[in-house]
Amino acid sequence: MNQLDRTKQIITGLSFLAFPILFIVGNAIHSDVFSLEITHNAEEWMSEIHHNKLQQIGNLLELSGAPFLIIMAFSFINTMHKKAWQWGLIGGLMVLIGSVSLAANKGAFCLSVAGFDTLSDADFQQIAPAFQALFAKKGLLKATLTLPLLPLGFIVQSIGLLRGRYIPKWEGITILLGSLLMANPGIELFNLMGSIVLLIGFLPLSMRLVNNKDTEVKSF
Repeated sequence: MNQLDRTKQIITGLSFLAFPILFIVGNAIHSDVFSLEITHNAEEWMSEIHHNKLQQIGNLLELSGAPFLIIMAFSFINTMHKKAWQWGLIGGLMVLIGSVSLAANKGAFCLSVAGFDTLSDADFQQIAPAFQALFAKKGLLKATLTLPLLPLGFIVQSIGLLRGRYIPKWEGITILLGSLLMANPGIELFNLMGSIVLLIGFLPLSMRLVNNKDTEVKSF
């Protein structure tokens, strides 16, 4: 293995750790992490994020996970190039689309809103129509509706890993379970639980890649 391939292998291994850790921290610092309620309207959303720096930081951490998700998707696509390749390719494409949607979602709904939060309380209330448009995903913001493809893609890929026997069965089942927990309508507690389960499933895989141990999982 040349130096470039070894470097890509290490980056891939670290990506399998970085993504769940970023999501664990990002969801854990949400103020309503233990709530099972879904935000139903723009007014609730405005009150949740106004002067809530921790939640804004959490959203930024989740946005930072997008590049690692793309690396992970390509890693599984390259891994399943023979057995169960359809699962790897189709699931990988779903993850790639979902990762772009995640970046767009967090950019539009989190970073822009963090800018709004610097306004005075009076000015903040005056831009309520802008929050209505964001919350309703008006115009091209509808593209972010593809976000559910992200966990669904990992569900497909984890099934492929199990069918092709590329990783130990318990790891594949753990990754599948974590992905299922992440496929929810925006409940931080489920996202937190799913991220923890994914970290457990990805940890041994990551260590094998970083330490150059015998593994069928390929780099991106």
